[in-house]
Formats: sequence, C-alpha cells, structure tokens
Amino acid sequence: MIPTAPSTGIPGANGTIAASAVNVSGSSLNWSLAGPVFNTTINCLSTPCDILGVSRNLRTPYVLSWNLNAQQALTSTTSLQVGYVANRGVKLYGVRDINQVVFANDDGSEQLGRPFTANCPKPPQGVGLGLGGPCFPFLEFVNFLDNGYTSIYHGLQATLTQRAWKGLNFVMSYTYAHAIDDVSLNRAQQPQDSTRPWLERANGDNDVRHRLTLALTYEFPSRTGYGHLLEGWQVNSIVTVQGGLPWNLIDGNLNGSDSSRTGEFADRWNIVGNPANIKASLTGIRYFNFSDYNPATRGTVSQPQSPQVCIDHAQIAQLAPNSAAVPGGAGLGCYVENGTILVPPNVGTFGNIGRNPFRGPRLDNLDLSIVKNTKLTERVSFQLRGEFFNVLNHPHFANPNTQGFVDPSAPSTFGFILATPDVAAANPVIGTGGPRNIQIGMKFRF
Repeated sequence: MIPTAPSTGIPGANGTIAASAVNVSGSSLNWSLAGPVFNTTINCLSTPCDILGVSRNLRTPYVLSWNLNAQQALTSTTSLQVGYVANRGVKLYGVRDINQVVFANDDGSEQLGRPFTANCPKPPQGVGLGLGGPCFPFLEFVNFLDNGYTSIYHGLQATLTQRAWKGLNFVMSYTYAHAIDDVSLNRAQQPQDSTRPWLERANGDNDVRHRLTLALTYEFPSRTGYGHLLEGWQVNSIVTVQGGLPWNLIDGNLNGSDSSRTGEFADRWNIVGNPANIKASLTGIRYFNFSDYNPATRGTVSQPQSPQVCIDHAQIAQLAPNSAAVPGGAGLGCYVENGTILVPPNVGTFGNIGRNPFRGPRLDNLDLSIVKNTKLTERVSFQLRGEFFNVLNHPHFANPNTQGFVDPSAPSTFGFILATPDVAAANPVIGTGGPRNIQIGMKFRF
C-alpha cells in the first residue's frame, strides 16, 4: 500500500503512485458477467493501513570469511587436518515495525498506542496524547526494512583421512561449531519487540553444535574361485551423528494470545529453569490449564502433579481477567517439564525467554552399501550394488517448528514432533529421516 495513493481516501493524498492493496472477502466478489469481480476501495481513515518502508541507505549484505588449517601426516597413508573456520555476515536484512504499540490504551485500542497516532495533536474530545512528532493516524503496521542485523559463525573442524591401506580407506570428520545471528532467514519472524530488535540475537536456526561423519570403504581380499564369486567384494558406509537444531517459541504462530498487546503476535513466554529441560516429543509437553485447577483438591490423587508452581510464577491474579483472550476461550496455562516451567507473561509485557532456546532431537543415521565387481573381459566389467539407507531403520524426527508447532497458546500442538525431516520438508523417502530404503542396481562398464 502506498500512503500517498488517492485510493486510500487520505486527505491530501494526491501522489502519482497509485499502487495499493486490500484484502477482499469471498462474499464481496462479483462473479456476474456485468462485473467487475473486484469492486472495492481502500480507505485508511476508517481502517488503518499497513505499509512496508525501506531504508534510503539500504546496502547489499556481505559475508567475511577466514580460516586457518594445519595438516600432519601420521603415517604414510594417514593424515590429520585441524582447522578453524569462521565467517561474519554484515549488514543483513531485517524487518521491524517502527509503529509498534508502546502502551496499552485504557479502552484496549492498540491503534491509539501506536507512536504515529499518539504523536498527533490532542483533539477536543480528549482521545490521544498529542506527544508531538510524526502524525499518521491512518497507518497501523509500518514494517521497515534495513541493514540492522549481523551473524557470526565459529567452527573447529578435524578430519582424519586414511588412504588405501590393506583395502581400507575412510574419511572421518568432526565439527564443533556455533552459529549466532539476529535472524536466520531473509524474511524471518517479526521481532518480539521491534523497539529492541537486538534481543533477537541468539543461536541461529541452523546452529549444529556437534556433527560427526564417517565415510568408509573396505575391499575384501579376493580369492580365486568358480565364477569369480570370491572376488571384487566391497562394503561402503556413511555414518552421521549430529546434535539437535534449535527451535523457537512464538505465541502467535497458530493461536496467539497477544499477551504483549502489541498486535504483532510474536510474543515469547517467561521461563523458570533450564531451557534444555524442555524436550519436544510425540506427546508434546506437559500442560496445565489454569481454569482447570482447583486449589481445594491440591495434592490429591486426581492431581498427581500440582500446577501450584506455575501459579506461583505466573501471578495468575493478573492474568485471569484476560485468560479468554485466546480464540475459543481456551484460556492460558503453563508447561512443566523436568523442573522447568513455561508461563505466560503479565498482560502488556514481554516474556524473558530468548529466541531459539530449545533443542530438537539428535540425528543418528547409518547408510550402507555392498558392491560386487566382476571383470568379464579386459575392457568390460559388471557391477552389482545393494544400497541400504537408514539400514538400522532408526526413527528420526523433525523439530516442532518445521510444522509450526511452536505456539504455547495452542497446547494441542505445542512441542509436538509428528513428522520425520523428509516428510516435514515434503520430500518423503528420499530425504533425511525416511524408513529403511533398499535399492538394488546393476551396471556394465566398458
């Protein structure tokens, strides 16, 4: 939407750029032959409009990289390489709402709490504050794109290489690394608090702290025999062991309660205890609904784990009047896992938990192949291959964020892991996490 477009209905909006947009409900579409199908106008005075602004000094982001490696021959066929690898992203793109609500108006109107409205002169009826400054009461979300973010990566990489020795060769690598950034995508989730975007700095979405891989090939000793049956056998394997990826908590991803009253629906909750204790699972995270709690029956068999610890930290007296803010009247509750508690913040405040505080399940995978090479003539050979992906048929699960199950206001899905990485990425069987997959192939070489 261009705020100077005449179609906005804003007095004095007579700019030459007339581009604008509006959401039209299906019932408003006119499918008759007379038309028009879209018969609507934009009026930002009756309903404030959202706009996207771009910094006049927007620059192209860039990455600085550096590394230092040392190699040492251990034997005539074995070598070790240890290296330090790093990079830094500079002037990365980020979007924040520069018109974010800064206070909650008594009548619950978020628009009156936005800076571009609160700055307007105080009218006779007494609505508004008249703080001085830019006055644009017809604007709601003003998302602003600039180069406000950076990233950093440090990694220790060790590689042990064994060249052919008695039929054995392998490459084993281990990486210990840490990726930190403000956002991990070009258009990431809005900051929890656009007035303090630096609080988004945390573990990156792709922060793999530990990763071990082993690619091994072994050629069995050949024995002369009938039909070359004891010749040309080879086994190959790839082992991958990797730590879990971070995942975030976003109150507003599915069923947000807007506890901050900013209207951004990017809130995070308060945490008491170690975030490492919060584990996503097939059954989610243990949840208590405050409306279901009866203090008179505390400690009875019907309440094997009392949520009193939640109430002590949540200050439920302040939350109770707003517990119906969740659509459907589900109310707010708390989560308890291994002594760590997640509770909603007080209304009009932000939670104390940072971005990407939790870790998903680790990845352990073994792929294996068996190969039989048979030489038919001096120039022609035949190869038979049997390949086994995830040969142990070990289940691997994706993080909750791959399916959007990160909203604590939706306890029926929060913290659930219900798909493997390949299914979550719409790449079944072929991608990581699929069940055991066996392939048999033949190849002629000449």
